[in-house]
Amino acid sequence: MVSVYDFSEESVASADVLPGDKSPSEDALRALIYGTGVYLSTVHASLSVAHAILSSLTPYKLNLPEVQRDRCLGTAVEVALAIIQGPSAEMSRGVIKRPGGNSRIIVCAGGPCTYGPGSVPHSLNHPNYLHLQKSALKWMDNLGSEAHRRNTVVDILCAGTCPVRVPLLQPLTKSSGGVLILHDDFGEAFGVNLQRASSRAAGSHGLLEIRCSDSIFVSQVVGPGEEAHVDSHESLKNDSAVAIQMLSVEETQSFAVSMENRADIKSNFVHFQFAIQYSNVYQADISRVITVRLPTVDSVSAYLESVQDEVAAVIIGKRTLLRAKSFNDALDMRLTLDERIKDVAIKFGSQVPKSKLHRYPKELSLLPEILFHLRRGPLLGSILGHEDERSVLRSLFLNASFDLSLRMLAPRCLMHREGGTFEELPAYDLAMQSDAAVVLDHGTDVFIWLVCILVN
Repeated sequence: MVSVYDFSEESVASADVLPGDKSPSEDALRALIYGTGVYLSTVHASLSVAHAILSSLTPYKLNLPEVQRDRCLGTAVEVALAIIQGPSAEMSRGVIKRPGGNSRIIVCAGGPCTYGPGSVPHSLNHPNYLHLQKSALKWMDNLGSEAHRRNTVVDILCAGTCPVRVPLLQPLTKSSGGVLILHDDFGEAFGVNLQRASSRAAGSHGLLEIRCSDSIFVSQVVGPGEEAHVDSHESLKNDSAVAIQMLSVEETQSFAVSMENRADIKSNFVHFQFAIQYSNVYQADISRVITVRLPTVDSVSAYLESVQDEVAAVIIGKRTLLRAKSFNDALDMRLTLDERIKDVAIKFGSQVPKSKLHRYPKELSLLPEILFHLRRGPLLGSILGHEDERSVLRSLFLNASFDLSLRMLAPRCLMHREGGTFEELPAYDLAMQSDAAVVLDHGTDVFIWLVCILVN
């Protein structure tokens, strides 16, 4: 069942209850929306009521393993969407209107969705599990798309030791422009991220347009968006630009754009233009246009000199992780990376005398090192213990900004020195010295080595 708590009741926690085995009926939603209860309120104005509601929640009492407990997450999100939309849902059917603001739903999950719409069976050994999972994935994707259409972002914060079956929940966050984060428990880190999620500002109605010289075309775009429908954008009907509909617009995001030549480039320069339009948190329309002219080169050495190792590594990483949708896929991608690194050495490197080996080109000296970290790190390696953890990290990486993506690929190692200063060390030189503290920044996590002499 889904409990919808009333913020107008100050003395005791009071809730309307809807069945969780099916999507809420129009009559049930109408009774909620037009009833006397108050289901939306600012926290500071209803702090005592919110405290009473949370205090009324009791631990699960039945003797069932966590994974076997019924959770109607899909129905709950449907109800939340309807409450946020309010009476305007009936008036806006068939009418394209400009919304007055953006909304955010934060789902706190302690296990998988196993009851009602968008659910899967408790047991992975269910004879019809794969079919039911396919149906649930499609349903979650549609729910996320509907949330995006209503200008509502869905974030999911998971906690606890029960596997939440991340692949089932990711379509909901991805299609709505939200994020999914895992936590060990409902402790301090969860509380901090809950606060950040509630105050996180994001733009909406984002559109990214990419234009290139005629001799170049965009072959792939990786990031937090989807191909824009030409019919919904009048300016694109007679334009050759690649258009990406951004599900949300945030500073922590980025797109990795891969391009290829249509033919040999005869001109001395090629041109690229990136245009973005979006509405900020105050509903103001923002437009930005960046036009870049790059010189062409006619020698391999000049071409290699122009390649930025770290940028190339991030693009390779995103293209690779896009295909690593499971642990077995990740193993295949590790082998593919090995082959690509070998191809670069053979194509651009020099052969070692009296050997079949090739020396890597000095202009790309950082590239194999960063890709080595990708191969053995948490994104493709087996450091993380559960596929849920790997799946969440991969999803974050595909949408992350360049700086965060680079740190997730290649950790930054800092040694603390006397006087409060830090010295950066190569990430492959992690000798634990007895008189220093070492900090390893991996983007999503920070690891700190403190020796006994420092603690004492």
